[in-house]
Amino acid sequence: MEKIESAGAVVHRLNERTGVVEVLLVHRPRYKDWSFPKGKLDKNELAEIAACREVCEETGVAIVLDKLLGQVSYAIPGVRDLLHRRKNIHYYIAHELPRSSPIFKMRSPVKPASDKEIDAVRWVGVDEASNMLTYRDDQQLIKVFCSTLELSDSRVILEFEPAKSIKKSKWHGKKKDLPLTHKGKAEASKLSEVLSSFGIENLVVFSRKWFHRQTFEPYALETGIKIRYFKNKEDANYKRLISKPKVRVALLKK
Repeated sequence: MEKIESAGAVVHRLNERTGVVEVLLVHRPRYKDWSFPKGKLDKNELAEIAACREVCEETGVAIVLDKLLGQVSYAIPGVRDLLHRRKNIHYYIAHELPRSSPIFKMRSPVKPASDKEIDAVRWVGVDEASNMLTYRDDQQLIKVFCSTLELSDSRVILEFEPAKSIKKSKWHGKKKDLPLTHKGKAEASKLSEVLSSFGIENLVVFSRKWFHRQTFEPYALETGIKIRYFKNKEDANYKRLISKPKVRVALLKK
């Protein structure tokens, strides 16, 4: 069975005038349905990056992800209704990225969806969305979103492995000065896109090793965010940082 991977988001905002939480829906004329913005992953594309790209293409709204909401999976009938393809959609909770943010400025431009693909985009209250959504899976997703939002810890703390460095046996300098390999540099570049997707505003390392800092360097250079060093996770200053509400932190395993 062929698997088709897709990604999308339940993008939300608080309407300050009405006090109502609203979500972003799109209308597809081909299917005559209302749904959440989503689309297929490009080749070798990560779901987090695809979710941001697809939402922007379909709605014109740049977003940052808060967390993974869940997956929707269903079978698509094949040519003779004997073979099936299966579509998996990774959905994230997300909110709009301010255009004044340095993270917005580092995003690659996207090609807007045509009117034949998306002919209407609407912000609607969550109750109205439940009635507008065409598919049962999406209706269930809005329920999960509402319950998750009520219990949500708004902090985002992501932990990654450092990018690949040159082997110690092939390096004649100091151990702490090990640089990244070409593959490692590509990994750091890809990680920069992931960090952008989650709107990371704090970069943390627990090691003085050069390749650790290089892992975050592409993102740091593009956004102007400084890489911060802490001794370990028990460091009082680190604990103070991650205790802040709505903080967005990326750190490397030591």
